[in-house]
Amino acid sequence: MVDFSDTRFLAFLIFDIIAISLAVWWISRKLKSKLEEVENRKKRKK
Repeated sequence: MVDFSDTRFLAFLIFDIIAISLAVWWISRKLKSKLEEVENRKKRKK
C-alpha cells in the first residue's frame, strides 16, 4: 500500500504529475501547429 504521509513520495508524485502534464501540453501544441501547417500547405496548392 502507498504511504501518503511520506513527504518525499508526495513531492515526487506531484513533480511527476506536473512533468507529465507539461509534456502532454507541449506535444499537443506541437501537433496542433504541425497540422495547421499541413492544412495551410494544402490550401496553397489548390
